[in-house]
Amino acid sequence: MERQSDAAAVPQRKAMGSPQNGDEGSNRGAVPGNLCQPLLSPCSSSGLQGVVDSEGRVDESRLRAYIFKQGGVLPGDRRLVWGFLFGMYPCSSTALERAALSEELGVRYQTMKRKWQRELPGAVRMRLNGTDEELIAAVKRFERSRLEAEESEAEESEEAREKKAFLKLQAQVLIDRVQLDIEELQEAVRIIDKDVPRTERDLDYFLGEGSANLLVLREVLITFAAFHPDVSYTQGMNELCSRFLEVLDSERDSYWCFSSYMEKIADDFKADGLRRKIELEVKLLQELDPELHAHLGREDLGSLTFCHRRGGEDGAAPLCEPRLHLRAVPLRGHPAGAQSHAAELPQRGAAHPVH
Repeated sequence: MERQSDAAAVPQRKAMGSPQNGDEGSNRGAVPGNLCQPLLSPCSSSGLQGVVDSEGRVDESRLRAYIFKQGGVLPGDRRLVWGFLFGMYPCSSTALERAALSEELGVRYQTMKRKWQRELPGAVRMRLNGTDEELIAAVKRFERSRLEAEESEAEESEEAREKKAFLKLQAQVLIDRVQLDIEELQEAVRIIDKDVPRTERDLDYFLGEGSANLLVLREVLITFAAFHPDVSYTQGMNELCSRFLEVLDSERDSYWCFSSYMEKIADDFKADGLRRKIELEVKLLQELDPELHAHLGREDLGSLTFCHRRGGEDGAAPLCEPRLHLRAVPLRGHPAGAQSHAAELPQRGAAHPVH
């Protein structure tokens, strides 16, 4: 059956209407009480003064100049800034307009989730092997927090429910037009369920009570795969998406920023894109260090395919994740020695656009 383009599921990212109070889909691990506030209200961050006007509009050129001159943004400002850099919110929007847009995006995301959960009910619960006690506990925490979120939503005021009902109707009409490829989605879920437990679980964000965020990550990845069939899911995307979730601390914001980012780098997760990247790396190395390039050619490593980890479906290494392993290459007689080229890109380096 022919699938409708996933573009129908992507909202037009423009300022809309007046602010709303709800924030569906934006809680950390769906835990009530940790709601995300409208992004970058006026004077909300002293480190960004001069970038935001009195109504919350952002001067994009000044923002980028600030990031460049400062060598990044403060950790506390990243969540505020990434929404603009990754295209979730237009810089021309006011704080009030972003409040309305954030609710629309939250409702639409939840509607998208409900669609794949309804059409593929077997994917609602994560497949567990029964031996990972930490993951089993994470699933229990996640399900408990989801019930608490549902109870909290039931306690909303009548006015808030009426406002949200119209957004839900709009989202439902839009999402119903999209036909999911269930067979393809089943395969994506199978791989996601293998990859999510491999995400860097030693990070504070995924430890203890935060382990439920692994299940939030899973739902973001499945929703993306369901509504982006041309890309679906490829091993390694979990590492990228987890960085958004860690920084933004919002399921909704992580989905939309991750989706926008993937629009730009999706080809890197396809065979042709990976091949082009390797070809560019070969040219770059030849230009920057012709001696090393010649050495690798003599060692039958001139194609640089070793720069990308490619794991089998049951292997621990994500597919197509860029990584340099030049320590393994004997640099006989190279004047600069091994250390000058023994760089190793961070495993999640592609997901660090702002430091």
